[in-house]
Parts: sequence; C-alpha cells; structure tokens
Amino acid sequence: MVEKIDFRPEAPEVKVRFREQLEEELFGSHKEFAENPLLLSIMLLIFGRTAKIPTKTYKFYQDALETLAERLDANKGFERTFKSGLSKEQFEDCFAEICFRAYKEERYELSEAAFENYYNDLKTVTVPQRFADFWHDIHVNLCLMVVDGGVSRFIHRSFQEYFAALFLAKAFARVSSESKGAWSAFLIDFFERHGYHSYNNAILEMLYEMAFEKVEEYILTPYLEALFAESDDMYLRFLGKLYPSSKLTYDFHDIVNEYVDEDSDEICEEDESYYDFSLDSDGMAKSGIMGFIVHSVLDLDADDENVNDDWPYEYDHIMEKVPLAIKELERLEEEERNTHEVYRDDSIVVHAHAVVLHYADPRVAVVHQPQ
Repeated sequence: MVEKIDFRPEAPEVKVRFREQLEEELFGSHKEFAENPLLLSIMLLIFGRTAKIPTKTYKFYQDALETLAERLDANKGFERTFKSGLSKEQFEDCFAEICFRAYKEERYELSEAAFENYYNDLKTVTVPQRFADFWHDIHVNLCLMVVDGGVSRFIHRSFQEYFAALFLAKAFARVSSESKGAWSAFLIDFFERHGYHSYNNAILEMLYEMAFEKVEEYILTPYLEALFAESDDMYLRFLGKLYPSSKLTYDFHDIVNEYVDEDSDEICEEDESYYDFSLDSDGMAKSGIMGFIVHSVLDLDADDENVNDDWPYEYDHIMEKVPLAIKELERLEEEERNTHEVYRDDSIVVHAHAVVLHYADPRVAVVHQPQ
C-alpha cells in the first residue's frame, strides 16, 4: 500500500524510513490506523511533515488536521484562507459542536439540510450566515467529509469521535459552579449509556488524554463515589457493576481422592473440586465508565508486571472469596426454595452447578440446577 502511494517522488527516502518504522514499531502501536488504507495514507502524510507519528490518539487527529490544511496551502500556493472566513480555532469549534451534537443523536451521516440545521443552531460560536462556504471548507478544502449517495459522511468515523471529544474538552472551561453537578450527571449518563464496547469509549479515551484532571473530577470520581455509597461491600459493587450477570460455576466433590506420592510413598489427598467464573458471551464490561477505569486507567488487561500497583484486589484474594460465595448461594437456594423453580433431570448425571448472580440486589440469586 505504501509503495503504491504517490508521495514526494523527489524524496523517496521518506517512504523508506516510514516503511521501516511501520514494520518495526508502528504497525504494533498504531494497528487500528495502519490497517485502514485512508488512515495509513494520512499517517504517511504526517510522517512526511513531522518525521514521527504521535503516540496519543488525539494528537494523531490534531496532526492529521494540520497536515491536510498544509496540503491545501501548498496546492493553492498562498496562505491558508477558509472560504467561510473563520479562523482555525473558530472552524474547529464550529465543527466540533456539530460533530458532538450529531453523535449524541446517533447520527453518523448527514443530509445537507440536517448539516445546515446544526450550523444555523450553533450555541458556542457566532459564525457568518453563509453555510455554503462552511460546507465547502469541510468537503472541498479539508476533505473531512464526502458526499455519497445524497448524504455527507465522515472520511472515517474516528474523525467525528475526535471532534466530539474536542468539543467536550473545551466545554469544561464554560461550566459554571452552579451547573457543575448537572454537567457531571450529563457526562456520566452519556458515557455509561451503551457500555464499554460502544464508540463512546473512543471519545472518552481521547477526552482523558486531552483533559484527564477534568475527566477525573467530573466523571470518574463522582461515578465511583455514587457507586460505593450504595453498599458497604465495595468489592461486590465494583464487580457487579462491571459484569452484572457474572456466573459462578462450581464442581463440588464430597469425596476426596487418595493417591500415593511416587517420591515419598506417602498417602496424599486430592480434592478435584473447582471454581470458575464466566462472563456474558462477549466478555465485555457492561458499564462504559467502569470498563474504561479497569482497561484504560488501571490498565488491568496488561501483563501482570504492568498492573497498577495501587490495585488492591489480587487474583488470590478473589479466589479466597469463592467458597464463601458458594456457601451464601447455597443458603439463598434453601431460603428461597419456594420462590425459585429448580429444574432437575434425574436421567442425566450432573456434577456441576451454575448460579447467576444479580448484583442489583445482592440478596437475590436465581439458581439453575443443573445447567
């Protein structure tokens, strides 16, 4: 792909260095960009301009926007002028608000009429009334969107996510002390709504890179304080919010096998009971904010040696709780036997039991036996 791009034939060494870095490092660190032909082309443009690729995601899009604008300058042979008459900052503010409002309404492509409605209803920037000039800048001068099939689409959806994150980052400066609580509640609802696997996560990731102190102040801290205020058992609340339908499967043996150790000839006992946790079919966190805390802030999906040292719950600590959880579930099954239907099939020999924990009310367990 890189070899086929017509790029600076007077300086072929740029593409050679880019390919070397792509093979040695960039394909691993920027795989999402490198696997997309459009974003790979933009990576090459950025590399040709700065001789490096930013490590932070939002910086990549900042450099992409600056690079596209510089190519506009070079092609026209004079200093950059937006047809809309906006400054670079005004242009970014206008487009960022449109991107966020469209994203909030789950609109990822826009008709020209819908686009114009957003433009004419801008809240944060006073702009000239000629929408056609702004449309020209977006689609012709910077090529951030293309018209296809009668609708306007982003050249890549991640550009909408970047500008939406930029809008939120700048919005922090406009929040008054009186409106802080309402703004915090809005952000928590916005990022929590669709779970960790949604595109909201990409916006939250970039927003955290842009303004991590504000994200902690307005989103993470109030979210965790509210969560842990609901129960004294912070561990169960945390786990239950992250995976609300976790399953605990256990195979419990009353008989312990005996065997003779080959080295010592001693008679040893072997307990073949086991405990296992399982998640939903996709294995993804059901809380957008909690998933972000675990996978991005605490980085708990990294190698063991990279796990945040402040994280208090080691794996052994978790497993120590399993026998206690089983006893509690057995107590609940006996206590609520009259209110839960237990399915049995005596024709099948089953040694395992599966229990679905509903953490919304830790006192309630729906028991399926056998499964």
